[in-house]
Amino acid sequence: MWYSEEYAYPIRYELFVNDALMMRSDVTKLEVDIDLDDSLFMPPEDVVFIEIPMEGGFGMPQMPDMPNDNK
Repeated sequence: MWYSEEYAYPIRYELFVNDALMMRSDVTKLEVDIDLDDSLFMPPEDVVFIEIPMEGGFGMPQMPDMPNDNK
């Protein structure tokens, strides 16, 4: 990950699987001088939160090992 120290923002992210580049995400435009209302980051009053157990992967079957995984 390449990270901008000036804007405290990741500007490039790369995902490798077994030394092969599988995905790259690049920031192409970053606007920093904008006003955002704080309410954008607050949940609505009528939202209902539920707990989801993280162990077991949400009830999904376990992913098979990738070829050449070093476990």
